[in-house]
Amino acid sequence: MREPTKALYEQFDDHPDREFDLFLCLELGWTSVERMRREMSAAEWNAWRLYYLRRNQEQELARMQQGR
Repeated sequence: MREPTKALYEQFDDHPDREFDLFLCLELGWTSVERMRREMSAAEWNAWRLYYLRRNQEQELARMQQGR
């Protein structure tokens, strides 16, 4: 298997929603981003995104508080 190149990583920097789509597919057990986006409403996708953003923020705050 070929190692990912810097250009592939930069695609995620340029398109963070695409990276989140792949993450959400894995979390929800989907096998196709295209199918997930077609079958999931924009409102539901946004709710999932907000949920994970808040969850990550809470985890980061907890890490910072432990470091005091």
